[in-house]
Amino acid sequence: MSNVRSIVLLELCRHSLDWVNSIYPISSITISNCTNIPRKDICKALKELKNMGLVHSFKRCYMGEDSNCILNGWGITNAAINTPEYEIAKQEEEKCIQSLMSTD
Repeated sequence: MSNVRSIVLLELCRHSLDWVNSIYPISSITISNCTNIPRKDICKALKELKNMGLVHSFKRCYMGEDSNCILNGWGITNAAINTPEYEIAKQEEEKCIQSLMSTD
């Protein structure tokens, strides 16, 4: 897997393991901002990852107190759970949880 695709998949896996925000799609602009990779390269990598069956695009309606909006973006598929990037993101999340739960 190319380096950019791997970075993008890792970012999506991190997002999917986020307790609070994982139900929302993450946009290519957000991925670009998080990784400091140009958006055009992110979009190319997302298209390749989608063709590989590792990610999917989806929409979610966010209903707030003042207004509602449609969020467009990306998420991982079940196939992405078997990738090294998912395993890295999972280990990072477990470390974070462990540090939050420690009583030291």
